[in-house]
Amino acid sequence: MLRTPYTVAPYGVDNYRGSLGPSEFFVREGYIFAYCDVRGRGKSEGTFKHVRPYIPDKTSKNQVDEASDTYDTIEFLLKAIPNHNGRVGISGTSYPGFYATMAALSRHPALKAVSPQAPVTEWFIGDDFRHNGTLFLAHAFGFFSSFGRRSQEITKCLAPALITPPQTATISSCAWGRWAMLTRSFFKGQIEWWRDLVSHDTYTDFWKAATRSRT
Repeated sequence: MLRTPYTVAPYGVDNYRGSLGPSEFFVREGYIFAYCDVRGRGKSEGTFKHVRPYIPDKTSKNQVDEASDTYDTIEFLLKAIPNHNGRVGISGTSYPGFYATMAALSRHPALKAVSPQAPVTEWFIGDDFRHNGTLFLAHAFGFFSSFGRRSQEITKCLAPALITPPQTATISSCAWGRWAMLTRSFFKGQIEWWRDLVSHDTYTDFWKAATRSRT
């Protein structure tokens, strides 16, 4: 199984992925493959939340995280898919690696193998967008210009200036002002995580709380 925020398209009973599994060896061994949109992404219902924090002691059914969603997904697959052996493995790289890590916390008895590879864990120290505080502007802006919205909301034609930000992590205050103006014009305040990423430029309780919830 692989759980992803990047959609599992193409959808439909007669549409198939170009490849299956972590490698062709799994195909040759006759594994069953399940690809799942996480909550709020692709055709999955609900509200998406970036690196949704783990809730260790849930007190109601309304409290959900990626561990409980994985548990429910496994339950569904075991009931809906024939000819399985009752054993599930999950893998993922980068963002899907985060979901694989959370799967281990589901403690589902059928989950026998978990392989998170280069998983997203901490977006301030060392992971992707803020490397020890330094904002990787080109990378972050490019990512959220598409990933921060559902696919039908993505602007079809982007101005070249918007998709080619300065290729440097350190920019002048003047350049930063221009980019702040562009993000207001382009994102229109609709992408909450972008606002959090830019506004929390030091290792505040915002980042510490998010880290503690996943460790």
